[in-house]
Amino acid sequence: MEASNVHFQVPVDDETEEEGIRSGSISPIPPHLNPTLTITAATPTPNPSSPITPGAATPAASTTPAPIDDERTSFLSSSSDSSSYGTKDNVVRRSLNEPPVDSRRASVDGLQHLDIRGWALARQPEFWRLFLMLGVLTGVGLMTINNIGHSVKALWYAFDPKKDSKEVERFQGVHVSILSLCSFSGRLISGTVSDVLKKKFGYSRVWLVFASSSVFLLGQFAGMGVSNPHSIWLVSGLNGFGYGLVFGVFPTIVSEAFGLHGLSQNWGTMTLGPVIFGNITNLFFGKIYDGHSQHMEEGRYECLEGIGCYRSAYALTAFASIAVMITALWDIFIHRRENAGKRKVMTATGAFVH
Repeated sequence: MEASNVHFQVPVDDETEEEGIRSGSISPIPPHLNPTLTITAATPTPNPSSPITPGAATPAASTTPAPIDDERTSFLSSSSDSSSYGTKDNVVRRSLNEPPVDSRRASVDGLQHLDIRGWALARQPEFWRLFLMLGVLTGVGLMTINNIGHSVKALWYAFDPKKDSKEVERFQGVHVSILSLCSFSGRLISGTVSDVLKKKFGYSRVWLVFASSSVFLLGQFAGMGVSNPHSIWLVSGLNGFGYGLVFGVFPTIVSEAFGLHGLSQNWGTMTLGPVIFGNITNLFFGKIYDGHSQHMEEGRYECLEGIGCYRSAYALTAFASIAVMITALWDIFIHRRENAGKRKVMTATGAFVH
């Protein structure tokens, strides 16, 4: 008698079904129909030299749970270990208590367990650095976006006072389109560039914030220096591109800093920055522009000084762009120092946290 292993999904103590399977009248259930439980039993194969005796004992059955397919688990699934939620240090401590794991799996696990939101967010110094960088840069961009029409009109009044008003309005519409196209290009490029910086070269995505503030700085210099209305596309183009860069990369920075679980809440909190700083820069631009305006015969106010109508506003936003560049470098330095310390600990323990 030869024993062959078959898989079936029945209790081994069911005598009727066991007898049917031995005689071949009942087919065993394929194991793929129940991936969570597989019962393996050795069944006798008829042999002419050794006939089957009814009621003969069967070898003991063994049960083995099938392994859970790791690819079926959600990237956002919650962990049963809630003690590791709340701070980045908890993620490190959790890894120190675990055996060495694959680096890619550790990176995913770190993002799964990092969850900082609500009032805990306000206690993180990194939150305030990111909040200020996003708020100030978007405030700089919104000043140009909301007032490019006034800038175009002021330059045309000084360059050609007899210019037809309809033609001036057409130029204003062109610069709105330039702002939109450049902002779109910045958003399109920032995601790919930040991924290449992070994955291929290991650089922080905050370098793209530094690049955005550099583009903004060039835009402010153009705002202070361009007096020909035919060249003001430099102002609208640079400010639009910088605005797209910062808004394209910042949600990813926020998710890496505070976790994916609370991203919508955290990003909503972050976007309060543009509301605050956008209003500040717009009010400042309006105050300067109105201060240089004159009362015309028709009862309206117009500024006839060209670039002098708003140059001081761009001087302020130039300093704001420089401040963000310094803050971005500071943030990169802090993270580099923290990651260097964590790598030493991870190397010593055989663990790795991305």
